[in-house]
Amino acid sequence: MKARNCILTILIAIGLASAARGDVFSIDDAVNAWKENTLPAAAKGIESSLRSELGQKKLNEDSIIRLAALRMFATRVGVAKFAADEDSKTLEWVVKHPKLGPLLLTGISERDNPARVISVLTALRAKFGPLVEQYPELAVATCVVWDSPVREDQTPEQATAAGREVFAHLTSNRKSLRVDSLNLPWPILIYLVDSRVTPAERKWAIDSYRLPSDPGGAYFQVKYDMGAFSSGQWRGGKDAYTLANILKLGGVCKDEAHFTAEVCRANGIPATVCTGQSGQGEGFHAWVGLIKMNRGKAAWDFQTARYSDHGFWSGTVIDPQTGQTLTDGEAAMEGEWSVATPVHRMLSLAITQSLDLLDQPEKKITACKAALEAAPGNLAAWTALVDECAKPQTPLATVQEVAEVVQRFAVGRYDDFAFKSFATMASGQKPQEQLTIMDRVGKLFPDRPDLLADLAMRKGDALQKMARPVDALDIYLKVLKISMQYGPVALEAMARVDGLLRPAGKMRDLTEHYRFAWTRMNNPEASGYAWTTPWYIMGERYAKILEETGDAAAAQKVRTAIWAKDLSRHDLGGGGKK
Repeated sequence: MKARNCILTILIAIGLASAARGDVFSIDDAVNAWKENTLPAAAKGIESSLRSELGQKKLNEDSIIRLAALRMFATRVGVAKFAADEDSKTLEWVVKHPKLGPLLLTGISERDNPARVISVLTALRAKFGPLVEQYPELAVATCVVWDSPVREDQTPEQATAAGREVFAHLTSNRKSLRVDSLNLPWPILIYLVDSRVTPAERKWAIDSYRLPSDPGGAYFQVKYDMGAFSSGQWRGGKDAYTLANILKLGGVCKDEAHFTAEVCRANGIPATVCTGQSGQGEGFHAWVGLIKMNRGKAAWDFQTARYSDHGFWSGTVIDPQTGQTLTDGEAAMEGEWSVATPVHRMLSLAITQSLDLLDQPEKKITACKAALEAAPGNLAAWTALVDECAKPQTPLATVQEVAEVVQRFAVGRYDDFAFKSFATMASGQKPQEQLTIMDRVGKLFPDRPDLLADLAMRKGDALQKMARPVDALDIYLKVLKISMQYGPVALEAMARVDGLLRPAGKMRDLTEHYRFAWTRMNNPEASGYAWTTPWYIMGERYAKILEETGDAAAAQKVRTAIWAKDLSRHDLGGGGKK
């Protein structure tokens, strides 16, 4: 009896050790659990093993990738409701696929629709067969982008068809494309497959149109149309809004950006449209970021396809996979995905997907560092790391250590991201410590007046928390006075002044500050887009406070002045955009 108990103890110990390594859960076991409707129970075991693996000093890359992929299968993809029986067959096929399986399952985000991801993959397999396995990164990018319609009037079936058309274009024209999609990771390729034009337009872009040797030059091949600038309407009228017609008829910056991004994508170059306010207060603008290759490494270029004399601040980019907004500075970091091997990219994503299994902050921070060591382009891991450091309970020494990591990696290369990270980490500290940190941060960006102005306003915010509103107001007003030529900054500074003076009932002072700001800001040209300018926005706010203080006549004069610049109001019979 003692011998049997001893043997049983040994067997249990071996089993526990095996479970700790994750070896107890095979792909076949997971598939069987799916077929037997026992995935919830399997998921608990997978998560237990994955949690154990993440706690090891030396990470087992293969085990973590496999367990994270199986966890995604057991908790989200395997429990999804599929519209067709073929999707179930595709799911079993991809889970068992040694390369495409872990690549896809570690790539699915919280915002992806798992059932639709598999549905798109089913369509790709039915149409292209072995090509899907030949282009695994491209297949994953197509599935996670086209799982959701890109327009409100687009059905899921139309989205699937669009994704299939993009995949067909890129694979059938591979030899004539500027960039070989096989050499890029899927987190970059999502900006390639996110094409919104028709197959005929893509064909035109490679057969009839000659993309400049520097692709960003396409932006300036579209003649700027001052008539469209004035009216706010593309001059094409009844003509179809196609790439060929845009090149023929011209347009404004948003048309130039759309044209450039799409002809780049058609030629195999990942690209994205950026939108934002001009630093000179000239209103809404659009430009393009595009991938350039240098010795096998991908890097984002957000400078070539834009007007250099506009003095833009940070722009907004839409992540094609999640639909979330990123700054162009954050998106630029994603070029770093290309320096990591496919295994390390999957490891980084697998760790990031699994952070919720770690209940101790120090373990999460360690895991984030491991994810970034594997793939420094993992923006989600950076965000998680910085957010952990922003929590008040995080030791200051840890925050300083992470800040040094951010400084070494990002300052001078990705300044906007570095600044945002420093500001986020500082927000978790006490106000006095925040001031100290911000003084240090300011020295890192001597040539970025926009970031320094932002930093000054954050210092004002900290002073407010310290019950020093007079000092805070003084800082806000200083920023306001020096930022008249930088419209977006002036708007932010004025909003903070308003937030202090209005509750205090100092409406006369507040009115005077609005008058000072509005009369000194850059006065834009009359156009169909004047309503987007900081000057126009500030004028509306000024007119509103004049009404609140009983000066309706002055308010009407201000509104008359700003409306005169907005030619879209004239076209709409005075109705305007509002």
